[in-house]
Amino acid sequence: MNQYSPKNQMFLLSQMPTATDVRSCKAWNAAGRSIIKGEKALRVWIPKRGKAIPADLSTMTEAQEREYFVRGPVFDISQTQPTKPNAKRQREQQ
Repeated sequence: MNQYSPKNQMFLLSQMPTATDVRSCKAWNAAGRSIIKGEKALRVWIPKRGKAIPADLSTMTEAQEREYFVRGPVFDISQTQPTKPNAKRQREQQ
């Protein structure tokens, strides 16, 4: 969990005190694991950048970039299982 900020680590531990290895669904798939059906995602705060619209539209000359945060889904290793080998994929590798 060291890849997350201290605030995100506290946020994760408040959701699942036993969390040890937390990653996104995409990262688990790349590691050869899949999410167990029915598992509820944990959430972390993810920084985003986007266009901001000033409160006073008369002062708007061009769109301004701003940073904001959204909650993104992640899963602990206890919520995953090894990915079952795909028969088609096995034939392609042979």
